[in-house]
Amino acid sequence: MWYPQKKYFKNNNIIFYDLLNHGKSKKGFTKLNFFDFVEQLNNLTEYIDIKKFNLIGFSIGSLIAQ
Repeated sequence: MWYPQKKYFKNNNIIFYDLLNHGKSKKGFTKLNFFDFVEQLNNLTEYIDIKKFNLIGFSIGSLIAQ
């Protein structure tokens, strides 16, 4: 679904990631809540040491972005 954006922003520093249990991310979680997804994003940004960024999401991703 995000292919057009990936293509458009190909010359920029962009990170696309899948939420837990979605796409190519880690699967097998039987009980996830909103805070698990927020923690996933926090862990990602800390791991790659990003302090300031723009975040775009769709559906639950938009809630996480807020």
